[in-house]
Amino acid sequence: MLVVADTSPLNYLVWIESAEIRPQLYAKVIIPPAVHEELLAADAPLVVRSWANEFPDWIEVQTPDASLLDDPRWQSLDRGERAALALATSHQPAILLLDEHAGFAIARGLGLASRFAPCASLYTDDSMGKRFYVVTRDLHLYVGLFLSPFVLVFAVSVFYLVHGSVQKGAELPSRSVSDLPISAHLEGLTGRDQVNALRPILDRLGVKGEISFIRRISKEHRLVVPVLLPGRETTVDLNLNTQTASISIRETGVSDALIHLHKMPGPHNVNIRVNSLYMQVWRVLADVAAYGLLFLTLSGLYLWVVLRAERRVGLALLSLGALSFFGLIYAVTA
Repeated sequence: MLVVADTSPLNYLVWIESAEIRPQLYAKVIIPPAVHEELLAADAPLVVRSWANEFPDWIEVQTPDASLLDDPRWQSLDRGERAALALATSHQPAILLLDEHAGFAIARGLGLASRFAPCASLYTDDSMGKRFYVVTRDLHLYVGLFLSPFVLVFAVSVFYLVHGSVQKGAELPSRSVSDLPISAHLEGLTGRDQVNALRPILDRLGVKGEISFIRRISKEHRLVVPVLLPGRETTVDLNLNTQTASISIRETGVSDALIHLHKMPGPHNVNIRVNSLYMQVWRVLADVAAYGLLFLTLSGLYLWVVLRAERRVGLALLSLGALSFFGLIYAVTA
């Protein structure tokens, strides 16, 4: 007997990687073009769209009688169900696979050998649940793509940190600047006030970046200020007596730049840290990356539970991850 399928019984079986159950039950399944289009729709899961682009041999697309598509008996149903009912009606006797109560009732009324498959539909009767799944699935994909550069920076910088392959860097010629308008009160300031007072002087010197710390040499009335950018460290030596500055630059390279981003802003020098625009932006991005990774973890667990696929592999990986995590905690605290 010929078998006609609506969208959902195929859609959800592909989601849970069980579509090959169908040919074990029915040698051939036919679907109307409307069902094929729904399987290829933009809001369908990627795995379903990929599957529908290259159907297996047991799937065949057939066009139903056009006059049956407008039958008033099933105008309340969606496009795919109407087409499936029309196709099954024109090929009687046929088995119709669907998962909508209304469509099933109509098929029974027409005398079709219907198969109601609610187990194949996780959310067909729960539009909010289905919408939540679709939104979560898409966000999981796009948040992962957005976070991939940050994860890559973190991963590569870990290799440099663990294996200690940081290069010394190249020293650039130093330069001196005189006649600087340095306030006599600058030396007596502390914390953020001193950083804010130094910023106009650094701007005049053309030095940009994060002030790492401020070292005061009281006897000589000097301030030594390291200013950091990823891949570059600039040291400004201010002499308050002579109103001059000596500037030395060291190019630290890509490895140091990645490590710098990995560690910053960090817990040190709380009263002055995040004093540059680039570090303020980086702190926001780091927070976004952290929250994004938490979302990916939770949404990944949710999708794994909903799809009901790869149960043993998933449980094994969860157990291994938990064992590694608690083993690390034990090693640190023991």
